[in-house]
Amino acid sequence: MKRQIALIAALALLSGCAAAGPSPAPATPAPTEQAAPTVTETTVPMETETPTPPETEAPAPPDTAAPAETQPPAAELPYTLSLECTAQLFAGPDYDSALNGPVGIDGTFTIVEESTDAEGNLWGRLKSGAGWVDLTRLRGDGAPVSACIFPAAPDSAEHYSSGETEFVSHLVFRAREDLSGLTFEQLTMEEGGYSSAGLYSFDALGEGELFCADVVFAGDMSAFGLSFTGEDGTIHRYAAYQSGRNGELLLSEY
Repeated sequence: MKRQIALIAALALLSGCAAAGPSPAPATPAPTEQAAPTVTETTVPMETETPTPPETEAPAPPDTAAPAETQPPAAELPYTLSLECTAQLFAGPDYDSALNGPVGIDGTFTIVEESTDAEGNLWGRLKSGAGWVDLTRLRGDGAPVSACIFPAAPDSAEHYSSGETEFVSHLVFRAREDLSGLTFEQLTMEEGGYSSAGLYSFDALGEGELFCADVVFAGDMSAFGLSFTGEDGTIHRYAAYQSGRNGELLLSEY
């Protein structure tokens, strides 16, 4: 009887386990949340700006620099100056002023006033009232000849005439040293330079002597030339033409 009761109890126990199913796995405990560490704020001291003392401008030293222009200091006025007969005179101290013509004779002249133009040229005014002369050009001109248009042909000059009777200009060259083998030429402008045609030749022109050619300048591109041998045996060729700016005669070596 006891064995029957024990068997019945065992069966009841097995039946209860089957109905319940497998036992669930034990739950993993959730991690305990730790409180974030408290940040202790350190108070940063405020930046204090050291006041800058007001700027004091040092007095500028006296201006001892040379003037920007390359002209030599003006001479004490008035002073005398030797000029060639071919030196060109203008109504005012710049190249936009009217051309008065040449000095006309070699001589010593008195300069009573100086002025520098916008191009940096130093000019001197003649006491006679004949006009202003470009002193900068005179000082820098080392050519063996000078030239100018004269109102009349000088009596003492070696002379050439083209035979023209209207619009004739008296083109005068002055030798600054003894020259030899001279040829006066008609020049034609071409690409890369001039072509020349000889008009008149003569043997020599002494220092200070003049050569005058009666010619017609047909326009701004019209030019005449003079070729010669200098004292050192060097052959030179100079072109003479009129400026379209003011009508003055310009001379350049080519």
